Amino acid sequence: MKEKRFLFSLSIMLCLSLILGACNLPLAQQTAPPTPTSAMLPTPTPTESLPVIIEDTPDAETHFAQADLALAFGDYAEALKLYSSSPPANTEDYKAAALYGQALTHYKSGDLYQARRSLDKLMESYPHTLPGIRGNFLLGMISDAEDQPEDAVHFYTSYINAQPDILTAETWTRIGDSYTALKQYPEALSAYLTAWQVPSLSDKNSIGMKVANAYQLTGETSKALETYQQIYENSSSIYTKSAANLLAGRIEIARGNTAEGYAYFQDSVNRFPETYDAFSALVTLIDAGQEVNELQRGIINYNVNQHNLAIEAFDRYLEGDGLEKDIALYYKALATRAYGLTQASFASEQRLAANRTGGTEWDKEAIALWATFVKDYPQSIYHFKSIESIIYTQNAYMGQIRLATETALSYARMPNGEAYAPALLYSAGNYYLLDNQAQKAADTWTGIGIAYPYAPEAFNGLFFGGALYYQLEDYENALECFNRALLITDAQLEVAGAHLWLGKTKMALGHADEARLSWQSAMDADPYGYYGIRASELLDGKDPFTEDGNYKLKIDLDNERVLAADWLKYAFSLPADINTDYSSALASDARYMRGMEYNRLGLFDKANNEFESLRLENTEDPLNTFRLLKLFLDNYYYKSAIECARTIRQLAGYGDTPVARILPPYFAYVEYGAYYLPWIEAKAEKYKLSPLVLLSVIHQESRFGTQAMSTAGARGLMQLMPATAEQIASETGFLTDFSASDLDVPYYNLELGANYLARQLYVFDGNPYHALAAYNAGPGSVMRWQEMNKDADYDLFLSTIRFLETRIYVRRIVEIHNLYRLIYSQ
Repeated sequence: MKEKRFLFSLSIMLCLSLILGACNLPLAQQTAPPTPTSAMLPTPTPTESLPVIIEDTPDAETHFAQADLALAFGDYAEALKLYSSSPPANTEDYKAAALYGQALTHYKSGDLYQARRSLDKLMESYPHTLPGIRGNFLLGMISDAEDQPEDAVHFYTSYINAQPDILTAETWTRIGDSYTALKQYPEALSAYLTAWQVPSLSDKNSIGMKVANAYQLTGETSKALETYQQIYENSSSIYTKSAANLLAGRIEIARGNTAEGYAYFQDSVNRFPETYDAFSALVTLIDAGQEVNELQRGIINYNVNQHNLAIEAFDRYLEGDGLEKDIALYYKALATRAYGLTQASFASEQRLAANRTGGTEWDKEAIALWATFVKDYPQSIYHFKSIESIIYTQNAYMGQIRLATETALSYARMPNGEAYAPALLYSAGNYYLLDNQAQKAADTWTGIGIAYPYAPEAFNGLFFGGALYYQLEDYENALECFNRALLITDAQLEVAGAHLWLGKTKMALGHADEARLSWQSAMDADPYGYYGIRASELLDGKDPFTEDGNYKLKIDLDNERVLAADWLKYAFSLPADINTDYSSALASDARYMRGMEYNRLGLFDKANNEFESLRLENTEDPLNTFRLLKLFLDNYYYKSAIECARTIRQLAGYGDTPVARILPPYFAYVEYGAYYLPWIEAKAEKYKLSPLVLLSVIHQESRFGTQAMSTAGARGLMQLMPATAEQIASETGFLTDFSASDLDVPYYNLELGANYLARQLYVFDGNPYHALAAYNAGPGSVMRWQEMNKDADYDLFLSTIRFLETRIYVRRIVEIHNLYRLIYSQ
């Protein structure tokens, strides 16, 4: 095998002088996807010559690879079947691994009784094997779940005694929690101190808070106070600092040091008003008759939805000698509007009736306050925010979209308003469009590009204005907009977009040859970007998401890795015999060891944190990144593997696309992997979806990161909102006792996500753009955008989408799907 690899590498190097010139050219969009024989070698990257120790890869721990994959994916029935099947060899290691796999699967599925039964067999027969040792930790977690802290202490202690140097902080923290539940506080303190003092990626401040609390419970308040102070100094989180202040202040007050205690509370009130602990501190100070900053008091009350109290505090501040009255006035308006919503909700008859006669008293008062602000505080950082708040209130709270439009135009024309004018005009154009005044929207947007060509909104004004002129069949104005747009940008996406629309407009005018030239220009400008892809489709007369031919999604990555390893050695001037799969230094890194142990314990989120820390530290090291890539693939941390492939490509200096002759196909197969393929294909068949589309949606939503969570609360593989998932689970009977945490199980997430995507395709008559936009923004939003554009034109619909996030979302899935087609086409 080594001889074959050497001869293959040698033959590539002999041909290098003939092919290097071609290596610098990207693969044209219509070119076939890369194959192992088409990957070429780049110019080597010089590296410093260092002594190299050639290491052999040690044998892996005995495991059931396919069963482990099913377990990680959450297909517990399949995992149990595989763990219970005949092992490759009738050895003690395999028997122990099988029993442990069964126990962990039962535990992850919530069947603690069966998990205990499997563990009892394991501990009776193979207590000293690695699975047997880990069985203690698993029994500790089961004891936690069953509220048996004494048993938990026993099992966790057995685990740490057998394996003291890997999950030290994690295990001692759990032991401390169990002792705390048993009210054995000295033992808890000792455990927490051990956990706090050892190196780990665990939240040190969280453990420190437990140390401080244990000091209090053992009566060592001085040490508790010192610990809280240490946490305050070391933390960068305002929430942790505020919590430490609150607890330290209470200690001081309990000791009779009220002045010192109140000083902690004042610090939180003045510096961390966003936190709930600042509110707790504020209440204590007020109850004690302490003077507080009325501005901070008002902001805190506003943040905890005590709007009436906030208004009163702001009024007191405004009547005094404070130097930040602009902030008080701005927040008073916010509090006034928010208070009004508590008195008359959005859907209430009271609000609807008031809006028919000009709005509620609270909305009108808030607008008056902001108007005063705009006049009196032109230099304030909240000046433009106040203008925006007036306009937004008129539209969203008062239902007066035309008034909001006129207000935006009025402020855009105000003296010295040039800095705000482009953004306000852009908002006015949006409101015109939402009000079905497409002509005025087009004129307003276009005006930005003409009057303010250097403004950030200029290109979009011309671009979307031109699209509206196209929709209105005003093709001459559309041509002018897109030609102007080309003059003010050099961004790939924007240049390609302008050429695409120039082509569409010329085609509408009957200039077919000119249209095709414009579409070719779009492809040349951004061949793998959305508008280049759409231009190609228009040239070929194809609809989006057309899938021609066959696609081979099942790839032997082990074989592809051999070629990639040879390329890596040459590209980065590595020794020919270097082990590209293993390094003892990497494998002995504490994060590597903790990550592997967490993974084997089924604590996948914690394992991911360890692995990601290790990956980020090695982003400048192509060899270790290549090694980590294998680790992540072997253990199903696909998002981390994708990032490794991207990193190596970027270190080699080969741009943003993985589809190029100069890169071995291995990196493309990893970056756009057909992961979880058996389950993907099964759900695609069940819901009549394209597997490539399903893979593309998952790639965009989470990059196959099963623990992904958005700021909006969407979770898991397909980034579902819990309320949406619960509705589908209830309607289909797929999960009878759904909870939000079920979305962290990929098997459940895929079923619910594929169902939701199929629903959108059904609702929108199979239109992929409408369905994808609905998946991201909700079907209600798509129906409103449809009302603004009755045409079936895909590009017009995309330009009508008013949410930037959703426009990007649809574009990205088109781009990802195109790469999947190119990479896996046969």
